[in-house]
Amino acid sequence: MEINMNDYDIKAIRNDLADYYGTAYINVSPLAMVDLINLDNKSDYEIICIAINMGIDLDNYYIGKRY
Repeated sequence: MEINMNDYDIKAIRNDLADYYGTAYINVSPLAMVDLINLDNKSDYEIICIAINMGIDLDNYYIGKRY
């Protein structure tokens, strides 16, 4: 699967991951704070990889043109 980073709203994905980790920190595990803090240091590619590994539907963040 080929992914063009410019076709996705990386900022929105990053924000949703931050919300997820913040909620996990409060409700489940204090260790989620490490993931939350590390989001700022992740590249766009790494953010996409995290989202894919978490099962997030990237179609919700698609901003490119479909042919």
